[in-house]
Amino acid sequence: MLSVIDSENGKMQMAFLQAQVPHPKGVSYYKKTTAEFDVMDIHPIDQMEMHRHTREMIFSTVTNISMTFSKLQVTLENFQS
Repeated sequence: MLSVIDSENGKMQMAFLQAQVPHPKGVSYYKKTTAEFDVMDIHPIDQMEMHRHTREMIFSTVTNISMTFSKLQVTLENFQS
């Protein structure tokens, strides 16, 4: 799922991607369904929940990348010695 918030117009767009082949190799292999609605239509509690989930996904991604770089650095140090 992809989502974008247009704060100027108060709109939120969500796109759902569904693979059309078993092993997609590019954007053209996906079917895209898009929905758009006013941000004001979203209940404040749901907005907070969405922000919480977004924060958790970003934190998880940053943590995974940081761990990968750390492992790579240790591997390179071991390789040099």
